[in-house]
Amino acid sequence: MSVENLVDQLDELLENAISLPLTSGKVVMDSEKVRRILEDIRLNLPKDIRSAAMIVNDRTQILADAKKEADGIIRQAEERARLMVSRDEITRQAREQADAMLAKNHAQGVEYMKTVKGYVDDLMQRTEEALVASVNELRQKRQNVKASQQSVDTTISN
Repeated sequence: MSVENLVDQLDELLENAISLPLTSGKVVMDSEKVRRILEDIRLNLPKDIRSAAMIVNDRTQILADAKKEADGIIRQAEERARLMVSRDEITRQAREQADAMLAKNHAQGVEYMKTVKGYVDDLMQRTEEALVASVNELRQKRQNVKASQQSVDTTISN
């Protein structure tokens, strides 16, 4: 079960909790259920972290593939340039064409790398923001549960 679903369960448990009269919104909750949900969250959080690590690995692989493709394009252009054999004007023209192809292919490779880096960075940023939001929401829910539990403890001791 995902951390988000567990937080939803915790929220539902809080919504269905019994309100204590004259306590400004304090509620009574089944502490075992809350502890079980929190334990499940602790167990599932590493899965989300592994997912983020997989995204980082995917980024590395995409960058490596892009570099490999760019290198292949450059090698192919260099090979084409080497295969062009001629004299004087034909040789000069061939060199100009090869240089233009190399520059074009290099520019395409650089542009491809920029695009991939931007996409991966955006993907990682959105993942980071989602994880931060989930952790912040979890902290808030935990504080609410602690406050509820303290209120119940205070009420019970009085």
